[in-house]
This record gives sequence, C-alpha cells and structure tokens, in this order.
Amino acid sequence: MRKRKRSGVINLPTGVHRVVSKGQAYYYFAPGRGTKAAGERVPLGIDPTAPEFWANLNGARGAAPEAVKAGTFAALIRDFKTSAEWNRLRPNTRRDYLIYLDRVERAWGALVVSGLTAVGIYALRDQYASTPVAANHLVTILRSLMAWGIRRGYHDRNPAIDVTPIEISDVKGARPWPEAAYEIVVQRAPEAIRCAAILGRACGQRRSDLVRFGRKTRRDDGLEITIGKLRDRRHFIPLRKAELAEIDSWSCSDTGPWIVSARGDPMSGSGLGDLLEQFVARTPELASFGAIKLHGLRAMAVCDRRLDGLEHQEISAQLGMSLAMVMRYSKQVDQEALARRGNAKRERVVNQIVKLKGDKL
Repeated sequence: MRKRKRSGVINLPTGVHRVVSKGQAYYYFAPGRGTKAAGERVPLGIDPTAPEFWANLNGARGAAPEAVKAGTFAALIRDFKTSAEWNRLRPNTRRDYLIYLDRVERAWGALVVSGLTAVGIYALRDQYASTPVAANHLVTILRSLMAWGIRRGYHDRNPAIDVTPIEISDVKGARPWPEAAYEIVVQRAPEAIRCAAILGRACGQRRSDLVRFGRKTRRDDGLEITIGKLRDRRHFIPLRKAELAEIDSWSCSDTGPWIVSARGDPMSGSGLGDLLEQFVARTPELASFGAIKLHGLRAMAVCDRRLDGLEHQEISAQLGMSLAMVMRYSKQVDQEALARRGNAKRERVVNQIVKLKGDKL
C-alpha cells in the first residue's frame, strides 16, 4: 500500500526534534542530539506555529554558537514569528506561511534584507517554476513579510511588489466538471460526496468551508456563511428555489453539518477530498473525464451563473469570490459564448444576402 504523506507536516528548524508521547507531540531544542556534543534538551511546547514556540526557540538558541545576525532574513523571520501579527494569523495560515518562510530562510537566511532586489526574488521564485501556483504563493508571502519588515527598519521599500506572477493558464482542479461526470457523482457516490457536489455547485465555496455548513447556515432565500479563507468573514449567498429545496431535504441537527461520514461524524475538507478520490478511482466511467476535484465545483458555480446571464461582478458579489477568480473560472464558457455570438452575426449576414438575392428574382 502506498504510504500517504501526512498533511500539515512542516520542516522543523535545525536542532529541533519532535517526540510523541501518549498521542501528543512535544518539541525540544536539542542540538547535537545523539552525539558527544549533545547539549541540554530545552522544551519548546506542543505547537510549532505558536509565537511561544519561536520565543522559546530563540531563547534556547541564545547560547548556541551560531547567533542570528541583525538585519538578516533569519532575524526578520524570527521577529515576524514572535510578533502580534503572527499571533493573529489562523493556525492553518501559520502552517502555510511556515512552509514558504522556511524556503526563504534556507535560501537567504544569512543575507541582509536591505540588499534584496526584484532580480533576486525572480531567481528564487523561478526555482519553483515547475509548480507555478506555489512559486507565485512564495512571492505573495514574501511580499507580506517585507511589508512587515519595512516598518521595523529592515528595508526602505518592498521589491516583491515589482515581481509579476507566473501566468497560469489552468489552475489544477479549477476546470468545471463535465455535466456527465457530475451526474455520475450525484447518482452513485456516497452520501457525503453527493451532498458536497450539490452544495459546492450551488454555493461555490471551498471544501474546508463546505464541511462546516449545516442547518445553522440557512437563512431566508439562501445561506449565511463564514468564509474561512477570509478570516471567517460573514457572507450571504442567495440560491434558487430548487437548490434550497434539495438542501432543506437533508437530515441535519440544529448545530451539526450537512456533510458527515458514513458513521455520522463531521469530516475535514481533506478527508472529503480523499473520499472523492477513492470514489473516482473505483468508478471506471469517470476515467475519461480527467481530474475530478472538489475545487472544480467552484468553477461550476461560476459557469452556471454566467450561463444564466449574470455579469462577473454579480457573481463575485453572490459567491464572495474575487473578480479575477470569477473571470478565471468562467474563461472557457465566456470564450464559447463570445464565439457563438460571432457565429450568430455570420448567420444574420448570410440570411441578409439570401434575402437580397431573393428580392432581385
């Protein structure tokens, strides 16, 4: 059986070790562990994304021979991880930041921040060009880090602003599902996947949000939700009567979610994605449709509304989605609609020519 990579695992700093006892992970700073040069083991806590963890690590490193030099990227990242701004980030956001901050520190840790240029950022970004979404995200996080550092005297400007993102023609999983594939999933998939497909197509939200929605989310003619990616910002999505009738028919407690496991337990977004992946793998009829990912339901929500005649701005307002993302998801259906309008003009020209010839006879 292929071993799956654990989600949420981060790269630990040099000298930090993870120990699991009775199901709980504990972290320690123990440089040289297992060697004659092993130092005293210093406890750091249980959450490597918490500011206290980094404060404890910085304190433990104080006696270490390699001190962090002022003004370097190592110092900037250290200070950012112990700041109030870091503490305000959601746990999942911190984990995401840690992945990319680690890449920055490995590349530039000993370099002075004030010497950074856009050319240097392009060079680092292009090392990850084979995964353009990750490469662009690295620059986004670096831009936030530099903005934080400017106010602390690390640099007098933010060169990351000058870096343009790698153009991405098709975000993985962002294509809408073929209608035939959607019908197969709705008719034959486990109940959790069936509900996710219907709900995701109706409201266009991420899988991590879909698993949280339930009866408590219903209000008036739609859903009053909180969007996790936007710091749980409240948002109202009006839905069609047929969509509401389907959702209202689902069994759900007053406080629980609509999407639950076969045993009735709440699910995580990644667990829901795994369940869909398993269903697709054992359903040969879906093999010819390419990637069937939960993210494609967001694209379906956008395309459905475009085909219903809504403008991009109206869809953005309905789904709480950026205008740029709406336009990306609807690119294919917009191109087809534009091509058909052009063809309709050609047909009118042909009809006019035929009519003129008929009038002359």
